[in-house]
Amino acid sequence: MNRHSKIMRGVTSMHTRLGAALLVMGIMTAGCDLDLVNPNSPTEATVLTDDDGILGLTVGIQEQFAGAARHYALPSALVTDEWGPRSRALPADKAMFEGTPDPEFGIVANPFAQTFQIMRTADNIVQNAPNVGLGPALLSGVLATAKLHKAMAMGRAIQIYEEYPVALALEGAPPASRDAVLDTVLSLLESARSDLAGVSDADLAGFRQRVLDPGIDLRSSIDAVLARYYLIDGQYDAALEAANRADDENASYYTFSGTEMNTIYQYSSPEQLDYTWPLLSFAREAEAGDQRVAMWTDTLNLDETVDPVLAAPVAFMERDSPWPLYRPDEMRLIRAEVHARNGNLLAAIDEINEVRTQCDAGIEDPAPCLPALTLVDLPTAEDVLAQIAYERRYELFLTGLRWEDLRRLGQYSGEQAKMDFLPTPKRECDVNPNYPC
Repeated sequence: MNRHSKIMRGVTSMHTRLGAALLVMGIMTAGCDLDLVNPNSPTEATVLTDDDGILGLTVGIQEQFAGAARHYALPSALVTDEWGPRSRALPADKAMFEGTPDPEFGIVANPFAQTFQIMRTADNIVQNAPNVGLGPALLSGVLATAKLHKAMAMGRAIQIYEEYPVALALEGAPPASRDAVLDTVLSLLESARSDLAGVSDADLAGFRQRVLDPGIDLRSSIDAVLARYYLIDGQYDAALEAANRADDENASYYTFSGTEMNTIYQYSSPEQLDYTWPLLSFAREAEAGDQRVAMWTDTLNLDETVDPVLAAPVAFMERDSPWPLYRPDEMRLIRAEVHARNGNLLAAIDEINEVRTQCDAGIEDPAPCLPALTLVDLPTAEDVLAQIAYERRYELFLTGLRWEDLRRLGQYSGEQAKMDFLPTPKRECDVNPNYPC
């Protein structure tokens, strides 16, 4: 079932559907009165006190996050070794690639604003969903979905900015430290997991059918994102436990249909804006025979007179290309990293080989089809961590995780980003008196 069908089934009144969609738009503008003046749609108060309105917002928050794919992936890709600007790219893209972004550019401001918008939507859902008579299973699914997306948005923000607010305020919220943001992210995810603890998969069937993106396994996604952020936070044993719970055979991903479009496709496709392409060095630095290269880039049709350092994109080059919430091999590589840091090199190498030796490629499950490695190849923890950095580079391309990977693993791989974090957007400095800029 596509997302449009879910909205139709989950929000039965046309006016309520429109009101929910417009409310999401209203929530995007910080500091504004959220009451809507459209006489044909309900006010904020109506939507937030109506079960169809809350379900519509829960559909909407998934669309918000999926629509932010480019905003979260682009800075990471341009300041690391994934993407480069085409000749027709925006000055903002070129400045980011050079490591000198202007705080006035949208590329700096968009992830900040998008995260704020998602957080506002989530807070409205969490505060109002218990009061509209959804029933236990629907309520659990709604709350867990809202918390998951708020946590993912904040987690993305703290990979891009050195600090970010954890509490929202119409007159401006003070920034919180990286540690405080990560604590909030993990608390939200554990709370989302608790929301689902007493609900069976059978009970959640109605929620999945009416509200949840068909590509997402909610329970497994929460565990996968917990594993991701426990790892980033240095809580390795907790990361291992969460990665073990997550499904490592199937991906969770956002789908696009109808008028919706994968925004990475919109930005990079030669049929659309054609602003950014994969770096040719990304392809050429891969291990010989790594099948993932062809999944991401086209190195057979190079025009080096036009773009001597870029290769044509392959991944996400359809308007409805799914964008991963997480990939199964991310869980294997998280387990490998924890084992390596705990000194269990054989277990770490086993997990790496589970990734490397796959030969059946699919759009959501890259398959390198490479030979297995042994302790002779990777005799030290440093060698294993460098190999994990390599596997993550080619497994998780354009997922927005590369920048954080280089902070954590760059010392082992010998690679680094062009800058540590983005500056605070100028528009935030101008409107938020509590943000020291």
